Amino acid sequence: MKKVSILIPVYKAEKYIAQCLRSVFGQTYEDIEYVLVNDATPDGSMDVVRQVMQDYPQRQGQVVIVENERNSGIAYTRNVLLDTATGDYVYYVDSDDFIEPDTIETLVATAIENDADIVRCNYFEYVGGTSTPVIRSTEMDEDGYLGQCLRGKNGMNAMWLLLIRRQLFAEHNLSFVNGINGPEDIMLTVKLYYYTNKIAETAKPLYHYRLDNNQSITRQAAFRNVFLVAVDHIVGFLKEKGIYEKYREQALQLMFTSKQHFLINKNIRDIDKYVNTFPESSHCYKAYHYNAKQRLLFMLAEHRCTTLLKIICKFA
Repeated sequence: MKKVSILIPVYKAEKYIAQCLRSVFGQTYEDIEYVLVNDATPDGSMDVVRQVMQDYPQRQGQVVIVENERNSGIAYTRNVLLDTATGDYVYYVDSDDFIEPDTIETLVATAIENDADIVRCNYFEYVGGTSTPVIRSTEMDEDGYLGQCLRGKNGMNAMWLLLIRRQLFAEHNLSFVNGINGPEDIMLTVKLYYYTNKIAETAKPLYHYRLDNNQSITRQAAFRNVFLVAVDHIVGFLKEKGIYEKYREQALQLMFTSKQHFLINKNIRDIDKYVNTFPESSHCYKAYHYNAKQRLLFMLAEHRCTTLLKIICKFA
């Protein structure tokens, strides 16, 4: 039986972590190591962890808890989780999400059957107590896994959909980039898809992704600035590996996606930043369904009509 390390970062999760832990402790698969890293959470998350553990005495010997000395961010914490793991496979679960009882059993069986480095599953979007399945085709289109990851299609750039052979990280010296918190997933998944020998799929939705946690870092304004840094890092990786031209269209769409908010979101609008960041991607708005007003703004920005753009935005 293959050993799986379930990796859970803990920070400000007091409201949700009990549901998360009950779902992972209640797995039908037996050989699981549970690694939790307390990233100096200021709330009662760890008290909840200890309370829930009492209900699963058979799992207590499988739990490893690591304490960060100070709050260090999600990227650093995920590296600590990975460094602590000893399983044949690793599986990241966010502390505000939860999984189906047969998640690990299904993913491991798929990995073994297909001799795969990575296994992907479908998922649920969880809002207000209701889970809605998100089912995407397991047939890969012309983009391939890496191309779909760059486009952000089908949750392809989310770590929480992947069971990963742990040695894949060591073989290629892969880790999260410390300090890049929020878009750390896509920075690493691009590299995983590049290096992997085999990816397998299961059509079953297994992961419940919570959309109603307003504390999530991806819902914070600061995420937008960090995302630009992450995209620049990804583009550099594609060029380093000599595959930028192969994925140029997808990379341009990723660049555009990372900066679009600086033009159409009034709360963080920065016209100069939009115009001067990844200018080669400014035409990509044509591939998306924006309203007439937004398309006008994008068109003016594409042609660097910044003076007129700023006047319009002043009254928009």
